[in-house]
Amino acid sequence: MAATTAFLKYLREWLGGATAYIWTRENGGGKGSHLHILAHYPESRKASGRLPMRWVERITGNPYKRGVIFSEPIAAARQPNSALYAENLHVVLAYILKGLEPDAAVSLGIEHEYGGRVIGKRCGTSRNIGK
Repeated sequence: MAATTAFLKYLREWLGGATAYIWTRENGGGKGSHLHILAHYPESRKASGRLPMRWVERITGNPYKRGVIFSEPIAAARQPNSALYAENLHVVLAYILKGLEPDAAVSLGIEHEYGGRVIGKRCGTSRNIGK
């Protein structure tokens, strides 16, 4: 949880607070403990290159390992009012929220998938989305 908090702090500071995000932690067989973040970035910013890798190095105190961070925009993000973007956003949200309680997942039309045992907080949002 401390690593999640630190990473999100770096993200907020880098974006000057101009972001909204949701996150969820999972602990899956073969993947171990990991984090999914869906964040809004202003069009002028990109979280690519070495910057997020340096955050991970600072947080963990270890050299960055290839493949730890996977980041890409939602398809059609430059057309946020398009049907394609809405469909792709739904797919990404369903993926991030798949660990919901089974009844909640069904009510939202999401296929539930067990997210593994997580000690501490499993998910959260930026303050500008909710508490």
